[in-house]
Amino acid sequence: MQGVLNFYFPCTVTTKGVSRLRKRWERCRKHQRDFVERNGLPSTDLLDVKDYRDETEEYLNQFVCQYLPTCECECSPFATEGIKKSYHGKREDMLFSKNLSIIVSTFELSNRELNFGNAINDCSTIFNLNAENGIGVIVISIPFPYLNTDDVIFLKHIFYKRIKVTINDSLGRKKEVTTIQQYISDLIHTELRLLKIRSVDYRARYSLLELEGPNKMQYPLAREYYGMLNADESYLSTKREHLKNTFGKNLFNRYTRGYYISGTNGLILHDIRDGFDVALTKAEEKEAKKGKEYNRTEFLSDKDRNDFRDKCSSQTYDGFIDEEEEKYLKLDEIAGTRNNLFAEFVRSIEIHYLLDKALSSEIEIQKRAQLNPFKVIKRAIKLWKIIYDRAVNKYHLNGGILKAFGITRQLEEVKEEYNSLQQLIINFLLIGLSFITILVTLIQSLCK
Repeated sequence: MQGVLNFYFPCTVTTKGVSRLRKRWERCRKHQRDFVERNGLPSTDLLDVKDYRDETEEYLNQFVCQYLPTCECECSPFATEGIKKSYHGKREDMLFSKNLSIIVSTFELSNRELNFGNAINDCSTIFNLNAENGIGVIVISIPFPYLNTDDVIFLKHIFYKRIKVTINDSLGRKKEVTTIQQYISDLIHTELRLLKIRSVDYRARYSLLELEGPNKMQYPLAREYYGMLNADESYLSTKREHLKNTFGKNLFNRYTRGYYISGTNGLILHDIRDGFDVALTKAEEKEAKKGKEYNRTEFLSDKDRNDFRDKCSSQTYDGFIDEEEEKYLKLDEIAGTRNNLFAEFVRSIEIHYLLDKALSSEIEIQKRAQLNPFKVIKRAIKLWKIIYDRAVNKYHLNGGILKAFGITRQLEEVKEEYNSLQQLIINFLLIGLSFITILVTLIQSLCK
């Protein structure tokens, strides 16, 4: 099968240039807003006038030229036309978006166990930065021409298990035996060194897989999609109720495409010829409650699967995609850009990364246990920034992704803790005010 696999590595950008960029961007937006109000123009001009967007994006472009001078800038401040369209897909985004992306390198990836030992070409490393919160995301995009299900699972394991590979990149460096994580670390200390990147999440927790059609979301073929989505080698023994839980909710509103999230992994399917049908019948549900797996259909052989794809390819499909959209769909070899999903997936990763740093760090938990007013105030400011970031930059977010990532639940925890810290800070202020009042009273009595 043919498709694209993205892996995401969030990090923190500590260079002071990000805060300067944010302030310049906000000053420019304020001047535009004042101009609109002064001339009695409709406020929606801030959303719709292209010159306003071009003016603010020029600041992003200047940042790219200053801090990423060696990277490719053909579509600056965006890496590709598809990513640009993904960020321009929602008009409200013009008010707040301070996102830029750039191609850091392109490379060939090879491993003797993958693709019969042949190299996978046209892989790319993309750096995405949100100047609003200073969070960067390093994206490794791997387009593969023809890989079977087991190869796609192994490709994911290269990231998860840090399997050594050979990388030959456009920067003239050939890494004979290295891991993807080590390659990213080398780029951070060379091409991205001016950004002063810290706290990189190398765990390869986030992935987005996009598969070309035709696809058939029916049992038992759905088990293969489940295996590729979750990197599960034993996908052939997956129970049907697990498939129902995973593929029961399609985030697309069209039956010809599928968008599914499991944990922090995403799967996009194009050109679905047969609708979702892995639900249990009443008889199967009865058997499932007894702990038995009801097998209605035998496993599909490779020949059956290939016959199905050949049959679909030979048929004329009257779908919803017109010629212009079809041309746009082939712009990028980066997962998620076809349907403007790249931006919302990256934004969800940014928020999940911020929440994990705030809630899961042992150092932060230890700080919370100490009744130090300065640390409590610092903690409250950090939580407020997360709540603010979620509230203001909400236009590239998908409720289904937030729920699958666990962000919705974590945000509730953050809000509860922030409210309790607010009350604690008020108590500290009252104690301080009482102490000052007592001290002033004592000084006045001594002066008498």
